[in-house]
Amino acid sequence: MDVVEAVGSALDKQNITGEANSSLPNTYQFLSQIENFCRRSASMADKVYGEPEQWLESAIWSIPVSDQESVPGASGARRRLTKAGERRYRALVSAAKAYNVMISKPEPTYLDIGSFWEVQCSERPKYEPSVLILDIMAGRKPFITKQGYVGVGPANMQPGDLVLHLLG
Repeated sequence: MDVVEAVGSALDKQNITGEANSSLPNTYQFLSQIENFCRRSASMADKVYGEPEQWLESAIWSIPVSDQESVPGASGARRRLTKAGERRYRALVSAAKAYNVMISKPEPTYLDIGSFWEVQCSERPKYEPSVLILDIMAGRKPFITKQGYVGVGPANMQPGDLVLHLLG
């Protein structure tokens, strides 16, 4: 049992499976908040997950999708995340970063737009399965507990809420 110390913003249900670029800013924010909470946990004196070099990098890409991925060819079936999940995560972050660079400029140039679409065209087929799995996280918020546990919880989660892990 632990107490929620901080929560991030909920992943927007409206945009997650919409147009290719409409979900990128919100998805990137969601992923960034989880990464920040993981890094915060790693820097705490009480290492609840052990030494960061043993867990940090894999937690950053597995927590956003609850350590699950779709099983190719099996409609709706899921399995525990494989190394392919890390490649999909990195492709999604790459596309989201390119999009954020493009939209952060008051007047993006053709070069900015072209650069984004080049990344988008090469990366979207790689990250598309992650977007589908992220759909199950839509409406949920990342969080960190006082002891340093990181996860994704309900949209109404607030600092001070109790976190319980039920067996079975």
